[in-house]
Parts: sequence; C-alpha cells; structure tokens
Amino acid sequence: MDPLIIGFGLGVGLLIGLTGIGGGSLMTPLLLIVGGYNPV
Repeated sequence: MDPLIIGFGLGVGLLIGLTGIGGGSLMTPLLLIVGGYNPV
C-alpha cells in the first residue's frame, strides 16, 4: 500500500467526520493534483 494514499485517507476521513461533507469532494482532487494519478 502506498503511504501517501493512507495519509490522504486519514486526513479526508477526519475532515469528513468533523464537517459531514462527502469524501469524493476531497479525495478526488487530492489524488489527481497531489498524487499524480490519471482520472482514466
């Protein structure tokens, strides 16, 4: 497992728990912009 993905998951999970917003609205931009993953 990639440690970057684990860190993103932890951070996004904490923000979702605190704010109640959807996880896709936070995790998708992180993976695309910071993680460098392709959307296809």
